Amino acid sequence: MSRKETKPYPIALAGNPNVGKSSIFNALTGLHQHTGNWPGKTVAVAHGTYSYAAQTYDVTDLPGAYSLKTGSEEERIAAEYLYTHTDACVIAVCDATCLARSLSLALQLMLRCRKLVICVNLMDEAQARGIQIDLRALQMLLGVPVVGTCASNAEDIRRLQQTIRDVTDGYITSTTHLSDQFTPADCVRHARQLAAEVVQTTGNGGSQRNIRIDRILTGKYTGTAVFLFLLAILFWLTLEGSNVFSIWLQNGFDWLQQVLIRACSHCPQRLTDALINGIYATTARVTAVMLPPAAIFFFLFSVLEDAGYLPRASFLTDHKFARCGTSGRQALTMCMGLGCNAVGVTGCRIMTTREEKLIAACTNAMIPCNGRFPMLLTMGTVLLRHENSVLLALILLAAVCVGASGSLLVSAAIGKALRRKSSAPFVLELPAYRRPRLKKILNDAIFVKTLHVLSRALLVAAPAGLLLWVFGVWQMGGKSLLQWIAHALDGVGQLMGMNGAILLGFLFAIPANELAIPVILMLLTQQNTLSGAQGLDAAMQLINYGITGKLSLIHI
Repeated sequence: MSRKETKPYPIALAGNPNVGKSSIFNALTGLHQHTGNWPGKTVAVAHGTYSYAAQTYDVTDLPGAYSLKTGSEEERIAAEYLYTHTDACVIAVCDATCLARSLSLALQLMLRCRKLVICVNLMDEAQARGIQIDLRALQMLLGVPVVGTCASNAEDIRRLQQTIRDVTDGYITSTTHLSDQFTPADCVRHARQLAAEVVQTTGNGGSQRNIRIDRILTGKYTGTAVFLFLLAILFWLTLEGSNVFSIWLQNGFDWLQQVLIRACSHCPQRLTDALINGIYATTARVTAVMLPPAAIFFFLFSVLEDAGYLPRASFLTDHKFARCGTSGRQALTMCMGLGCNAVGVTGCRIMTTREEKLIAACTNAMIPCNGRFPMLLTMGTVLLRHENSVLLALILLAAVCVGASGSLLVSAAIGKALRRKSSAPFVLELPAYRRPRLKKILNDAIFVKTLHVLSRALLVAAPAGLLLWVFGVWQMGGKSLLQWIAHALDGVGQLMGMNGAILLGFLFAIPANELAIPVILMLLTQQNTLSGAQGLDAAMQLINYGITGKLSLIHI
């Protein structure tokens, strides 16, 4: 059988959390899997393929693990893959800045895998810290091929691909003499011995710098203050930037809407209205409101993530979550929920136990996501009677704090109902601080996060816009069906401290949060389409219609 006729050869990337496995995966496959500078980032298994020397390779990025014999979800998934894919070539990705720790898992892999390549990643960071590794000596001591890499260096990746080819084709075979009786503890001790022989450190400036920074960012008295300050700055920058870009986008969409109306002048009027004033107007509104703040927020959030700050935030809150029957990992899922609660819920897979995953998933929605920011900002503007980005940022910060406090209380209640006395010990490795990588941040923030969240929102907003148009133009007794529904809901709304118009706006906000304010304005201004209300200043309109007291806005 020729090489072209062979099946894709299975390749598995294994290693500790935060050693750059996903970066190596991206460099090999080009799939741009999201990478992050905090442990436990990858729990699900990612797959991709690449071709080299006429051979196709099926690459699997396994979750980060410290051992193959513990009970965490990450390690269970990694161990199960290795048990069922004995023919796979395993790439043991190690951290050059902390080789002893990474080699412990690599030694365990050597005992189980017939074909293995040691990939010592982050060589550029190690060099910057004055760490020198004798890769040739390490290869002789281990008896398996060793390749030093920087995931962004194309030459390093090509050398890794060539080594994988040589191993899978049998040109390079392992000559390791490790005893089958090696325990994980033996692997740890042997890893330390190996690292002591091949690693030389010429300075500790980087470590001392990290320690000094950590004293501020994780200090008992300064840590929380710095976290709140950074969050407030993040919100303020998001507001300042989105105010400008949202106006530009909306003006562009309005201009395009008029162009589309003129272009469809010969089409049936009802069809034109449904497509343009219904579907287009709604999707344009959602895009103009959601895209700028989401892109800016995700960009700034990715900067903090890539710099290594998020694990510090988790460390700060661990003791609070531990009292509620969960762990500091929930803080990471809550941070994800700031961008999108759906992302936050899926991120709950990093929690250790089933109960912790349940608690984190049930409480993540209490954190205001980016889609709810327009409603919060409108309410803030109503209270302030004018727009002030600093005060609005503080309002958003207060909303996040209230949501986090509520999340803690509900977590404690659920933990008590599940009869959880305390959470399992939470061990968190604080990664080294890194200089944020602009290219990776732009890819993660714009293409992976922003456009993904926006596309899902638009898939819901388009049919919601059509439904909204139908309800707006369908007249009964001189009133639109939308107004009749608002009137029918008025009694229920009054019991909840609002009226039917506001309640109906919230119901339309279920598929897309950005629709709440426009729907309310449609009813307040007696407009039959969203386009007729979206150009109005939301806060001022709500003020003029008296959104105070019992919120008795309209009388249909």
